[in-house]
Amino acid sequence: MGLGTLPASLEGESILESIQETIIISDNDYRIVWMNATAVHVLSPLLKLYGVDHPEKAIGQSMDFFHHSPDKSREIMNNYSEGHRTRITIKGQYTGETIINPIKDSDGHVLGHLVMLVDVTEQAIEEELKQEMIEVLSTPHLKIWDGIIAIPIAGPLTDDRAKQVMETILSLVVKEKADYILLNVSALTAIDETTNFHLFQLHGALKLMGVSTFFVGMTPALAATLVNQHERCTTFQDA
Repeated sequence: MGLGTLPASLEGESILESIQETIIISDNDYRIVWMNATAVHVLSPLLKLYGVDHPEKAIGQSMDFFHHSPDKSREIMNNYSEGHRTRITIKGQYTGETIINPIKDSDGHVLGHLVMLVDVTEQAIEEELKQEMIEVLSTPHLKIWDGIIAIPIAGPLTDDRAKQVMETILSLVVKEKADYILLNVSALTAIDETTNFHLFQLHGALKLMGVSTFFVGMTPALAATLVNQHERCTTFQDA
């Protein structure tokens, strides 16, 4: 039980509206009966992906259309007594930490459900990128010959990822006592000035360590962005 007494001027709806997170209330049959203003703003573009062109039309709709497996979702909601927390992704465009709590009367009977969605879309994207980087960096390097190794660089080369790539490659060069390194850049997904900067930064660091660097898998797009760079880089074809 909570403590204290709410002022008489405070009503349930005004309290829920003041919470700057997406809040949905459903009845006991999982039909949406109310959404706060934040929910209307956040979910409006997402509802259109389900054929609901206006948030008002979501009222009375079953919450099942948010789920890939409605039966499984209902089973979870029917079996919890105090609350349930999970993460959902809506059409690949929105990721939310979902907190579901039953709304009970004074006798403990469930009257409906309160669903709060906390937007963690950016966090989820960062986690996905980190996982991709872990997978890339955990890919075994190929030892071509004594002193010669090949390493793939994939995905977008953001500042954080570039730092991890450089630390990993420089450590590997020392460990393998490499004199030559082949950097396979064919799987880079973002070709821009940031990518250029980090590639040449890596190239320069390896050069300071006395390592000759060759770029392998140079795509036309990457070649076009690198052509104006003052520092000459060597490709496998040049070798």
